[in-house]
Amino acid sequence: MDYSNFQQYPLQILAIDESYNDELISIEQSIIDEIDYSGNADDIDTVLPYFVFYKFCENRNSSVSAQSGEMAKVAEFSVPSREAMNRAWNLGVKKLLTLITLNSTDANWRYKCEINLECGFIL
Repeated sequence: MDYSNFQQYPLQILAIDESYNDELISIEQSIIDEIDYSGNADDIDTVLPYFVFYKFCENRNSSVSAQSGEMAKVAEFSVPSREAMNRAWNLGVKKLLTLITLNSTDANWRYKCEINLECGFIL
């Protein structure tokens, strides 16, 4: 996976370029480990970008330092929004559930749950 996966809606990240590839690959590997998909790993190649998008954006919301712990990042004139993140996550969940049904496989329950504030599920 590389930056080119995130250049079109619904997974568009403005100004992303090849300098982010190492981070994206690291996030992707972490998700592959967490998702624990019981089928062929190649099956989820089309699903992974949705979850990587979410985790990439989530990582941009805060930083952790040895001196002060976790802190929220704030940029001038920005308004934090989780709508695009939640939309991407939920699209990934729907695609993963379709794969699970078609292939009679399974995955970690967190990756099968949509983010829905009405139901109270928040990552």
